[in-house]
Amino acid sequence: MYKTPFINLLVQLQTPDEIRGRVSSVSAVFVGESNELGELEPGIAAAWQGLGPAVAISGGTTLLVTAVWYTLFPQLAKMGRLPGPKLQQTHSPTPSQPRSCYR
Repeated sequence: MYKTPFINLLVQLQTPDEIRGRVSSVSAVFVGESNELGELEPGIAAAWQGLGPAVAISGGTTLLVTAVWYTLFPQLAKMGRLPGPKLQQTHSPTPSQPRSCYR
């Protein structure tokens, strides 16, 4: 649940306006389901092998998946931070025109 706001922000910033709603809904379904499966797997492993081995296997699996994603998508590691929002250019007054909030 902690990563969901970051993922949603990344999806919102990197998706074209025309398909943003569809992409956001698919992303929400996959994030929600991955959270549910992420709770089921350690529970089954703990019931089957005990708590210690289940924690070790889950931690190792997490590190393995992280390494695979880092290898498959190196551009994500090089982003550094999220890009800022795209700002629209507005007409700025020339020095001869006074700024007014009543336009």
